[in-house]
Amino acid sequence: MSADVAQLLAASREAHLRKKHAAGVVDAQGTVLSAPNYTVAEQHVAAAVSLRLQAHALDPLHLDPAWAADQLSNKGQTDRQLLSFFVAYSKPLIPAEQMAQLTARFPEMAAIAYLP
Repeated sequence: MSADVAQLLAASREAHLRKKHAAGVVDAQGTVLSAPNYTVAEQHVAAAVSLRLQAHALDPLHLDPAWAADQLSNKGQTDRQLLSFFVAYSKPLIPAEQMAQLTARFPEMAAIAYLP
């Protein structure tokens, strides 16, 4: 089980990194180094949600050590914190079935507003 959960969480982190690149890069002086493509960024976030939901399906109680390693890899952000951000960033792109899975696990996700 561990390798599957770990692989899904790693793929979710990779999708999140792709989102960061697609969202554009600005240096410390405010100069735009790469223009944002928010549509692509939102698609990457929606992929990250999908991958995390697959990991939840394999290990709904988070007994796998991959969850703790994932939190360390995400600067201490918990799975719930990451999913809350992902929902706020790309709620319209998250399929209804996946949104239902999220709100069943974390009811507060239903109230998160989309922040375009």
